[in-house]
Amino acid sequence: MNHVPSYVRAWPQAHSAIAMNCYPGYFDPDQLYDLESDLYEQVNLYPSMEGSEVVEALKAALGSHLKSFGHPFSLDPVPFMQSKEYIGLTGNNLAFDIYSIPWLSRDHGAIQWPPETE
Repeated sequence: MNHVPSYVRAWPQAHSAIAMNCYPGYFDPDQLYDLESDLYEQVNLYPSMEGSEVVEALKAALGSHLKSFGHPFSLDPVPFMQSKEYIGLTGNNLAFDIYSIPWLSRDHGAIQWPPETE
């Protein structure tokens, strides 16, 4: 049996696991939501709208705004975020049982997400 030191094992981050369980697209590199019909950001529209006029206009507006920053900020894709390693790490967080986080149940009880709307 291989012994893996505890500092080498990937331990899911509590806040990341909670965010991913509540917001499915939390770590998607590109995100677009219709906040009128999807207030809790459950459906990332970007994959189905990529390349559309709306997305291109939003990217142009963002790029223009970023040019006003005092330092460069690239909109180029980050290759690591499409790698198998990254997808594996996000999968570990998504599979993590958020109710095993000691403070979550203590401070918040059971979470109904998204909240029921009336």
